[in-house]
Amino acid sequence: MRGSLDGFWLGGDKPVNSYEDVPEKIYMGQQLKAVQDILGYCSYVYGLDFDDWVAMAVAAIDPSLSKEKLLHAGLQAHNLEKAFNTIHAGFDRKDDYPCYRYYNEPVKSGPYKDERLGHNEWERMLDEHYQLHKWDAKTSLQTREGLLEIGLPEVADKLDMAMKLL
Repeated sequence: MRGSLDGFWLGGDKPVNSYEDVPEKIYMGQQLKAVQDILGYCSYVYGLDFDDWVAMAVAAIDPSLSKEKLLHAGLQAHNLEKAFNTIHAGFDRKDDYPCYRYYNEPVKSGPYKDERLGHNEWERMLDEHYQLHKWDAKTSLQTREGLLEIGLPEVADKLDMAMKLL
């Protein structure tokens, strides 16, 4: 549920087949969804936005919480999950691709009939997404620099011990 561009938390005015701002939207969506999971908020509760989540977390958990702190926690959580998947499941760039049919089977009907995902566009967007995270574009491996910047030195050390850090 972290790959949605226009999920409950992002909203949007672009057509579903637009590639505009996709890497940034996914980057933000990953953080927001991680925060939602950390706080235990249901994805199917409508009418609340991120400001509402922050207000409830401040009231229930800690008055010093802020949007920035919660987004940072979401960024850390996403990076921790990526590190786990890298170490324990060998995830790499190939695991960030949609299935084969999205590139090769055109949509059969409706307003997007005959369209398919552009492979070159996907490659470009994936490179941009990795840059936002400060991950290596060729391998998708996390970097020590990126992990230190977000306060995860122990994660960098674990990845380094597994020889899965750049």
